[in-house]
Amino acid sequence: MKHDTLTKRLETFGLTTDARDRLLGLEGALRPHLDLALDELYAIIADTPDLAAFFTESARADHARDAQRAHWMSLLSGRFDENYSESALRIGRVHCDIGLKPHLYLTGYAQILSTLVAGAIRLGKRRSVFGMPNFDEIELDAAALIRAGIVDIAASLQSYFDTEQARARSARLTFAASFRSSVAEVIEHLNQTADRLEASGESPAGEAASEAAADDAPPRVDTIDTAQEPATTVRDQLVALQARTDEFLATACAI
Repeated sequence: MKHDTLTKRLETFGLTTDARDRLLGLEGALRPHLDLALDELYAIIADTPDLAAFFTESARADHARDAQRAHWMSLLSGRFDENYSESALRIGRVHCDIGLKPHLYLTGYAQILSTLVAGAIRLGKRRSVFGMPNFDEIELDAAALIRAGIVDIAASLQSYFDTEQARARSARLTFAASFRSSVAEVIEHLNQTADRLEASGESPAGEAASEAAADDAPPRVDTIDTAQEPATTVRDQLVALQARTDEFLATACAI
């Protein structure tokens, strides 16, 4: 993610310098809450067949958990730099690679973020002033966490959809190349037939009639219609067909 893109996103979601400083202030105190949230999340994953299918081996689940914890600790540090950006983009790409749908990703994210926000509220209540919690500070801490989460979700989902679109476009280009090649082969064959007929002094109509007689069956109507036209006209139609094919494929690949 480009630096100016990340900066714009931070501004858009209101993750100010003050808010990022608040995240850093919460980092150490929220570590136990993060570990609790991850334990709860992976317990849910293990009991949910659709999610457990992504972790057929315990080592894979452990690796994912460690990577997730490292990413969240980076988020809580308040340092939204290139290392953070690459981590967020990698999450989106990996989810696309393994087929983890966005709603499943968001389900897990909600589990972790809600636990962290609850933890921040509890911590805020302990930091009372003259026996009264400072609710203004609690609100600012909770808001900083939520805004950071939204920034993180936006980055990962953007990466997911960018990866998905890139793959879809690659598939369209591959199909277009194959289809264009097939059409070109057919057109080349028909052009060679027209050349042969012109050289022999015959017409497409004569060849169509000969083929029909050889098969002892009446020629098809569409064959007769085509056969009525001179070879040069048929060749012009083939050129037009090639142009329309190229136009169609160019439009399809641009979507």
